[in-house]
Amino acid sequence: MLWADPVNPFPASSSRSWRYNAYPLFRDRMKIGLAQINTIVGDIAGNSRKIIEYAGRAAAEGADLVVFPEMTVTGYPPLDLLDSAAFIDAAEAAIGWISDRLPPDIGAIIGAPARNRNETGKRLFNAAFLLQAKMEPIRVDKMLLPTYDVFDEYRYFEPATIQNVVTFRGLRLGLHVCEDMWNHEDYSEYHIYDRDPLEELAEAGIDLFINI
Repeated sequence: MLWADPVNPFPASSSRSWRYNAYPLFRDRMKIGLAQINTIVGDIAGNSRKIIEYAGRAAAEGADLVVFPEMTVTGYPPLDLLDSAAFIDAAEAAIGWISDRLPPDIGAIIGAPARNRNETGKRLFNAAFLLQAKMEPIRVDKMLLPTYDVFDEYRYFEPATIQNVVTFRGLRLGLHVCEDMWNHEDYSEYHIYDRDPLEELAEAGIDLFINI
C-alpha cells in the first residue's frame, strides 16, 4: 500500500469541514493500493477476475483507491487482437462486469481499449478508466503513443487531444497513461512529442498525479 499525501488538498482551513462532509470517505491521507498484476494478453475473462480479486484485497486493507497497469483488461500489448470487433466488444463488456463487482467503498483505475466515436482517426483509444461500484466509468485517453523499440501504438490508437482532470472524493487527479509522463522538459533536452501532458494537467490544477 502507498499512503499518498495530496498537494495542499485544503487550500483554506475553513473549507476543510465542508469537503469532508461532502466526501465522507475522504481523509487527510488517501490510501492507494498499487496492483502491479501479471496480466495475460487476450485473456479478458481471467484478467477481469484478477482485477476483482486484487480490488477486494486492497479494500480489505483499507484502500480508498486501487491502481492497475495500462491495458489491464486485455493485457499488453494486445497488438492485432485490437483489429477484432468481437475482442473490443468483450473488453467493453468486461469494464461493466468489473464495475458491477467492485467492493462498494473503493475506486479502481484500470486500463482498456476504448472505441473512437469520432468520424475520423484511428478506431480506438488507449484509455484509463476510473471505476466505482454503481457509477458510470470515467475515462481518460492516452495522448503520447510510442512507436519506437517494441512499441507500435500509433498503428492502433488515436492520440488524445485534451487532458481531463478526474475528480475522486474531493481530489483532482491528474490521471494519465504510461508514455504521457515521459515528455517532461526535466527528463531530456530533446523531445519526440510536441505536447507535455503532465504540464497541461498541472496547469489545470490537480492534487495528485496518477500514472498507469
